[in-house]
Amino acid sequence: MPLASDRRAAAGTLRRAMTPRRRNGIAIAATVVLVGVLVLVGVITTGGTSKTLPSTTSAIPTTTNPYAAEEARTVLAAKQDVNATFPSVQGSPAPALADRPYRRSLGRHEVVGFVPYYELGSLGSTNLAAFTDLVYYSLDVRRNGALVENSSSGGWTALQDGGAGNLVAAGHADGDRVLLSVFAESQAVLGSLSSHPLVSGKRLADELAPLLSQLAFDGVDLDLEGQDASDRAGFVAFVAAFSARLRSLDRSWTIMLNTLPQSAEDTTGFFDVPALAPSVDDLFVMAYDMDNTEIPSADAPLTGAALSDVIALITYSAAGLARKTILGMPFYGYDFPAAGARVGAQADGQPYAVAYYQIAASIAHDGHKPLWDPATDTPYTVFRRSGQWHQTWFDNPTSIALKTALAAQFHTAGVGAWELGMVQGEPEMIKVLTGGSAVVKLPLASQP
Repeated sequence: MPLASDRRAAAGTLRRAMTPRRRNGIAIAATVVLVGVLVLVGVITTGGTSKTLPSTTSAIPTTTNPYAAEEARTVLAAKQDVNATFPSVQGSPAPALADRPYRRSLGRHEVVGFVPYYELGSLGSTNLAAFTDLVYYSLDVRRNGALVENSSSGGWTALQDGGAGNLVAAGHADGDRVLLSVFAESQAVLGSLSSHPLVSGKRLADELAPLLSQLAFDGVDLDLEGQDASDRAGFVAFVAAFSARLRSLDRSWTIMLNTLPQSAEDTTGFFDVPALAPSVDDLFVMAYDMDNTEIPSADAPLTGAALSDVIALITYSAAGLARKTILGMPFYGYDFPAAGARVGAQADGQPYAVAYYQIAASIAHDGHKPLWDPATDTPYTVFRRSGQWHQTWFDNPTSIALKTALAAQFHTAGVGAWELGMVQGEPEMIKVLTGGSAVVKLPLASQP
């Protein structure tokens, strides 16, 4: 899971709290949605070459968007599956879900939930039975593929003091697979792994295997987020070497790889997902932190932006990867100090991350009424504090249900969320991930 901010946050600190994640060499120049239909055209830079993205028109498809017809069709179908009435006027009250969130069952699928080491104590009465997979986050990786096995890695400490073992036991009690996540975003680390793929891939597998066996994990989540396109081929070789070695030790272990929403169509970025897919069981698409920090905007737009859920799913599906794709969703939002109340106003300072349970509390206690942005199909609130305008853009049960329905339109492997500690006391956020049907529990790894 990826932020450019410090990963060694103290317990209870939001993992994505400071700055938006770097987008693997792709920077959004503009994704501002204007009231009604028009928006700015997004410009991205890919591998040093600028190109113009499809116009992010929400209501009227344009010839500049090659995905317009499929985007309109699948978003409409998803809305028809969700038991809510979606407004078409900017700033209308955000729609509430009916007691029965879906008009029909979306079918059984995987549901993945991330649990960082610093949130182990925040799960409380979380319904773990609603998931197929839990991911314990995370251990750090060295340049040679070895694990960081000391107190500088909070994930390692919780692994040793029993906290991670308790999560495994709780997950297994509800029939959930529990994966062990490994993380790196340092260019020095990822460049080295990609430069020596066979040796480093085998070493990482050899170091993880005893931990998987001893603590009864069911597999591995690879959260290795490079920035350098020159490492693209080497990273494919690294993942292949890692996968081959781990599967030679125990074929029952699951391997999941975290990728970016643009990776399926980005031929110059770090992730070559068509080449990576044969080495892994699932691709967890981190479809969040897609906002523009200069203008208050949706963290995870369903549609209507240069980077969006629907464009991600269209491109992953076109690459033949739908059956391995897990659509990742945020259980948090961003509060933007803003120059005004209107959508499209400039940011008046850096946005900061806010957990959903905190947003829900502000709605309940401070009267921050959720509004709806029909261009991106996401909620937001507008309020003033100490004379400063704020816009908080986030996802709630309605928008999460809509994203889950959209994933069903593409027959993806499933959906998932970062992260479970951010919805304390808000069970509806988890309930809607199931799509109105019981999840199919997947086989646990063979245990010693």
